[in-house]
Amino acid sequence: METILYVAGARLDHAIFNSGVLDHLVRTRPGARFTIVCGPQAQSLMAQTPGLDRLIVVHQRPFGLHAPGLLRRVLFRRWDLLVDLDGSPLSRLIPARQIEVRRRSKILAHQVREAAGVLHLEPPPLPRLHIPADAHKRAEALLPPGRPILGVCLAAQYPSAAWPEDRFAALARRLTGSGGPMDGAAIAVFGGHRADHDPASMPQALAVNGALDLTDMDNLTGIAACMARVRLFIGNDSGLLHLAAAMGAPTLGLYGPTDELRRGPVGRDCAAVRGPAGHAELTGEARAWRRHPESLMTDLTIDAAAEAASRLLARTAGRFEDGLRTAG
Repeated sequence: METILYVAGARLDHAIFNSGVLDHLVRTRPGARFTIVCGPQAQSLMAQTPGLDRLIVVHQRPFGLHAPGLLRRVLFRRWDLLVDLDGSPLSRLIPARQIEVRRRSKILAHQVREAAGVLHLEPPPLPRLHIPADAHKRAEALLPPGRPILGVCLAAQYPSAAWPEDRFAALARRLTGSGGPMDGAAIAVFGGHRADHDPASMPQALAVNGALDLTDMDNLTGIAACMARVRLFIGNDSGLLHLAAAMGAPTLGLYGPTDELRRGPVGRDCAAVRGPAGHAELTGEARAWRRHPESLMTDLTIDAAAEAASRLLARTAGRFEDGLRTAG
């Protein structure tokens, strides 16, 4: 029996970007048993991996103080294959017959392509997550039947990369209001991790047409199952945006100081939009943009976002009956 140690990445977005590599290993190495190392946000998603033997959840601590505890849990076993997509220097200490570690590249590419390069996979496998059937059943019961659903998410990793919430509300009204491209659609506001968004911004978003509040679901598999049913998902660059894309939802990412060429949503039906200012321009003007307390995305207008959403809806219309989306 082949034993594989797979390091998914500490952050939710990284674990999702890297999930296509994990799915490739599952499909091409039948009978292998996996030990997966991930952060707490991705725990419930990684727990559904076929062939999972053990899940090790690492809570990162300053100055790498989490490293000794992790080493103790993986050091005294001989692995057939170690795939480390976090690029940790600890990998050189772990005994394995074959070791594949993500290295920093001078040539910047999308993070999905960088992850695939560790195993020389071409084309890069798309992110894929395994969601249990009971989560899909709960989502079907939770969401309103017979209506298309617009999913929105105000979450962002940094305040500077968050589009203003009043613009989200205005965009949702335009898309779902009378004469809009999603006229009459239900609105679902997604969240799930309080570290991902400011709870104080939620009430204003929820005031839009009596939107369904999905900001406080405990388990990401439930959120993912709901995302699989939306007709369109719109969000800032965040782990939840990339989760929607991985679930196959038509996904529109809103970008500013983060780079859509490296972090754009990945899937069959994905697009990204930004204002006139480019990524380099925004980060150059605010060099400490990760600590910038206010949005750097005010140049992205509601008109531009609505036009991008309409294009994505039109592009995907042929695959949806009566504007409805159901999980595949």
